[in-house]
Amino acid sequence: MDSSRSTTAVSEFIGQPVSTWSEEWRIEPETWTLLKMSKAERDAFFNGRKDEDGKTIDRT
Repeated sequence: MDSSRSTTAVSEFIGQPVSTWSEEWRIEPETWTLLKMSKAERDAFFNGRKDEDGKTIDRT
């Protein structure tokens, strides 16, 4: 009985098989998550939220 599994999957970015152990595969879901965010959501994600005075409230 062969218990090995395929360690490749087709990347949606390049349309080619990539190893599921690779850095390319690891970052693909992260990239799709960021691309689904609106600009305001991405700004808050990377820079933290701001109060009405423009001061960052999530980071010191």
